[in-house]
Amino acid sequence: MKKSTIYDRNLKLRKEVSASSFYFLFSEIIQYSIRQDIHDLEKQLEELGIPLGARFLELIILREKGSKKETTIVNMLMLIKNNLWPLMFNKNNCVVEQHMDQENIYMIKEIEPNMCNQFASLPRGQCHMNCASFIAGIIEGLLTAAKFPAKVTAVFDDGEEAKAEEGEEKRTVYLIKFEDEVLVREAKSKKF
Repeated sequence: MKKSTIYDRNLKLRKEVSASSFYFLFSEIIQYSIRQDIHDLEKQLEELGIPLGARFLELIILREKGSKKETTIVNMLMLIKNNLWPLMFNKNNCVVEQHMDQENIYMIKEIEPNMCNQFASLPRGQCHMNCASFIAGIIEGLLTAAKFPAKVTAVFDDGEEAKAEEGEEKRTVYLIKFEDEVLVREAKSKKF
């Protein structure tokens, strides 16, 4: 009789991760990073997220897409919006927009604040730090693994300052700046 292993399990099964488990783990990551260097917290969180992005891409391809490879920026961003967001947050609560002036900058705007900033316990006076840099790192890692190198930065939504003073959670905007090579490759593919 053969003993079943993890490799025998179906990848299509979706098991929910307990939100409280994630909150506890993420809070511990924040506390560990603060002990290392409070001034570099956002960079540390981003670096922790980058390898996870590559793993999320593999998981999405295995579960959702089969062997289809996205070849355009818009399709890749739609993959993030329609597949990554529901996988991480159990809902599709974001909007993708292109920057008005620069063709290599896109934005993913949250409709509702995500759990990274809700449950991060930062020291007093450090509320300006955006713990959603962890999610920005995941997005950057996913894009890099998909051969769409980009720099992703998490910033608070500009219109959210008044809400923060009232104690409500602030929404995050993920600024995605694609490398020039991605734009050149996309321009070449449109010619053919």
